[in-house]
Amino acid sequence: MYCTLFAKLPITILRPLALLLFIAAFSPLSICGQEIPENITRAAHCNCRALKKTTHTIHSKIDEGSGLVAWNGRLWTHNDSGRQTLFAIDTLSGKILEEFMLPVRNVDWEEITQDRNFLYIGNFGNNGGLREQLQIYRISKEKLLQHEVVLDSISFEWPKTDDFGSLKKINFDCEAMIVVNDTILLFTKEFKKRRCSRVFRLPAKPTHHIAEYVTTLKTRTLITGATYLSENRRVVLCGYSMFLSPRMVTFNLSGKGIGTITNAKQIRVRGYFRQNEGVASFNGTDCYLISEATNLTLWRNKPRISKVTISP
Repeated sequence: MYCTLFAKLPITILRPLALLLFIAAFSPLSICGQEIPENITRAAHCNCRALKKTTHTIHSKIDEGSGLVAWNGRLWTHNDSGRQTLFAIDTLSGKILEEFMLPVRNVDWEEITQDRNFLYIGNFGNNGGLREQLQIYRISKEKLLQHEVVLDSISFEWPKTDDFGSLKKINFDCEAMIVVNDTILLFTKEFKKRRCSRVFRLPAKPTHHIAEYVTTLKTRTLITGATYLSENRRVVLCGYSMFLSPRMVTFNLSGKGIGTITNAKQIRVRGYFRQNEGVASFNGTDCYLISEATNLTLWRNKPRISKVTISP
């Protein structure tokens, strides 16, 4: 957990750090025209206008909400450790409507996404870089509507990857995924050197796979969540800067699979010191963000669902 790194710091370090974070949170930002992917046209300029935003505090049962998906008129989420529970949340109030206990251990659930038939939960968090065998759980939507839980498992591992000229095995941290047709796209979260997100793919079939490298997105943002709107092939990523300034990246896909990325934009969400961990949308413009609780000496936040409106 990113915030827990600060919890152990002495007060003499936390005070100036908090001031630095405050300044960074309110400093001006050029939100588009930055480097985003290696293989796309540079994004058109955008106005640095505030996004419409509303927030709801959510139940403390979801204090480490990590991943969000919009389905059946509800938002669905889970914690990233501990509870083995899938929560259905009301979009207007943020209240828990239903809970489903899943028959699998929550080692580090970092993302939830969907296709027409399944919800997918990514058990692939890897902050320490020690996990080599990772899982994605597929949950039947049809059975959930009947208040039953039926799931199977996709296992995978990372391939050897070019890392500044050398080919080596990296156990990536990953907190975001989408499903495009029959393919799962995984977006890495990288703190060091690059602050990019490498994209990998694997088949959405319940067997073992070795992920295949696709491309690198130069987001300069730590990517923590993703959602995909198949109607207009729009992808929305969420995350934050090294100073916990919330960010979003949006783009459209053209061609087969990830194909060509177009209409890319990077957006700063108003707020500060928010660890947004998941994003969901029913229409691609009204987006919901889930942020986990923060319990630091100088900064405390309750877990929240925020709704922001972005341009198409």
